[in-house]
Amino acid sequence: MIYVLVALAMVVLVIIVLVPRLSVVAAANEILVLSGRSHLDEAGRVRDYRVVPHGRALRVPVVETLHRLDTAKLPVSLSLADVHTAGGGLVSLQGVAHVRISSGPEVHNAIERFLDRQRQEVAAVAASTLEGIIREAASSLPAQVVAQDELLLFDRVLRSGEDALKRLGLHFDDLKLQGSVWRESSRAEPVPPPATAAPAPVEAATTSAAPADAWRDGDAPPWAKPPK
Repeated sequence: MIYVLVALAMVVLVIIVLVPRLSVVAAANEILVLSGRSHLDEAGRVRDYRVVPHGRALRVPVVETLHRLDTAKLPVSLSLADVHTAGGGLVSLQGVAHVRISSGPEVHNAIERFLDRQRQEVAAVAASTLEGIIREAASSLPAQVVAQDELLLFDRVLRSGEDALKRLGLHFDDLKLQGSVWRESSRAEPVPPPATAAPAPVEAATTSAAPADAWRDGDAPPWAKPPK
């Protein structure tokens, strides 16, 4: 009986000592990734890791390795020159976007690409991707709209670029841009109305003057004489 109690006490002691060391807690704006064992994700695919989006979990010693993904909002500086717009215009754009690693199903894309990467590396990939998205969106808008209508440009960027960012496991939060026009978009000049042909000048009818010797003094002019 004594040996049993000693054994139980040893087990409890091991649990008290090891559990805090093996327990991992996800901080705010953080996702835990425990790699080393196969698991099924929410879509039924086999992954060699498990995701702990919040709360705590027990790490299997030796077998599992702990990784942390920072999901805090990440500022991405943008500076674009020679942005081609509709109608052949050119603008330059400067500003900042905010992205973050998604905590939804797209997190697996982020794990494959950004696990154990620094935030600066994530920002560099996001900046390169957003630059391509912004240039594509601007190509369908006039230069003045791109430079001045921030909300419309953001809407176009969001609609055309959301899928590309999801493939990276990133979520697009907001975009602030300021632009300046280098070259205006060409606009079709109004077509002038067709020129109306000027009427031919009407020549005043003239009556041929009779020669001075056509009648003598006292005679009536030919057109005043009665017919014979």
